Amino acid sequence: MKNSKSYSDKIKKLYKSLKKKYPKIEPITHDTVTESLVYGAISEYLTDKGTQDTFANILGYFTNFNELRVSRTEEIVEVINYKDEELAREVAHSIIRVLASVFAGFNCIDLESLKKLGKRPARQALEEIEGITVFMIDYCMFTALSGHAIPLNTAMIDYLIGEEFVYPSSEQKDIEGFLTRLISANQGYEFYSLLRQESETYKPKKKKTTGKGKAALKKEVAPKKTTKAKAAKKAAKKKTVTKKTTKKVAKKKAAKKAVKKAKTKAVKKKTKKKTKK
Repeated sequence: MKNSKSYSDKIKKLYKSLKKKYPKIEPITHDTVTESLVYGAISEYLTDKGTQDTFANILGYFTNFNELRVSRTEEIVEVINYKDEELAREVAHSIIRVLASVFAGFNCIDLESLKKLGKRPARQALEEIEGITVFMIDYCMFTALSGHAIPLNTAMIDYLIGEEFVYPSSEQKDIEGFLTRLISANQGYEFYSLLRQESETYKPKKKKTTGKGKAALKKEVAPKKTTKAKAAKKAAKKKTVTKKTTKKVAKKKAAKKAVKKAKTKAVKKKTKKKTKK
């Protein structure tokens, strides 16, 4: 990442301030890798509170994750019962897709065999699951497979970029790599949780138009006004010309009429004289 030294200092200050702002958090533990994967699929889209409620609803309704895998999207959306139905549908699609891929690849939905592998092979095995996202992999690694990662959802990335804690054009993988190098493994969950809480209350700042910006806008608007004025002038001119032309035509017509009348009178007089004779 560009200017990593400068951004490293900013992240360290942010971490300190967030620790003062929020109470101490106990890390979440999951019984199985599959549970961690399902929780991650929900957590990527919903708020922390929304994730906890949704996961509790799923555990309370479905017998096991295999039943969840074969369920219809509409049924899962109904069980999720989230205020934003579009997001709930996105979560349902994500869960079904990833569980179906796990079953297709492992012929079951039990991923406990990954715990016997090293961290790198376990991550590679997760990456091969169709439909899995980077967030789900990272969440699964650091909550179920003792790996070091900082999962980042869209809200967290927007916050880090919006508040200038990372380089503006950084991609997700660059930010994650930068944070995992900066934050130690034993601080990983705490930092992730604090950053998540902060990002969920984040409202992007409205960009103010500077004096120069306003002047530039005026300059851009000015030619349009001139063009409108010119057009109005042209139209007025055209109107005047049209009026003059109309008057000229009317005069010509009147003159012709008068000549015609005079000729008709002359012919009538001649005819009368001839008749008298």
